[in-house]
Amino acid sequence: MKKRAMNDAAKAKRRQAILDTARHLYGDGQELSVPIADIAAAAGLAKGTFYLYFKNRETLDLALLQEALGRCFDALDLALEKGLGAEAIPGLLCDAAMDSLLVRLGSRYNLILEGCGDYEAVVDFKEYLNLRMEKSASAMAAIFPGLGEAAILELLIGSFSTMIGLWQMAEPAGMAKDILAARGLRHLQVDFASLFPRLVQDLWTGALLRYKKQ
Repeated sequence: MKKRAMNDAAKAKRRQAILDTARHLYGDGQELSVPIADIAAAAGLAKGTFYLYFKNRETLDLALLQEALGRCFDALDLALEKGLGAEAIPGLLCDAAMDSLLVRLGSRYNLILEGCGDYEAVVDFKEYLNLRMEKSASAMAAIFPGLGEAAILELLIGSFSTMIGLWQMAEPAGMAKDILAARGLRHLQVDFASLFPRLVQDLWTGALLRYKKQ
């Protein structure tokens, strides 16, 4: 019989092992519906042990989304610390969008929150996201005061919203995808990898041009 983690360090390690395993399985091109039993087994745990750490799949997905967003903000903050100019920011956001787990989970954001049923987990996620956005926006405002922190926050929100919305159009649900292909509705068929960089570049370029004119 597998022993349960007894102390906080062991619990945190086991929880992270579940997240790492789920990320690996999701990243293998599988749908975001890998059975919980398979995730637990791949992590070397019984299915029941999974529920000691995550209330349900949505709670797991919320934690994975938080990690993915964290990696994005880490890259952004590191670039700012290295003194990269604002012109580099669209490229960094585009690199983040190539993390398929981020965009796949992000496109299910509201469904994940609704299905989570874990108030504390949702509060923790929201507070984390708010803190990371505030930190990055504050750092950028210090370097480019003409933009202002409020404007930068709007740009970040606009960038992530574009990422999620465009992905939903590029990767519609099964029936909608079949209809687009069968009917040849090419104007509704979106190439995410090609269009997203251009849209984000235009969004930030417009803001930077306004900044430079001030």
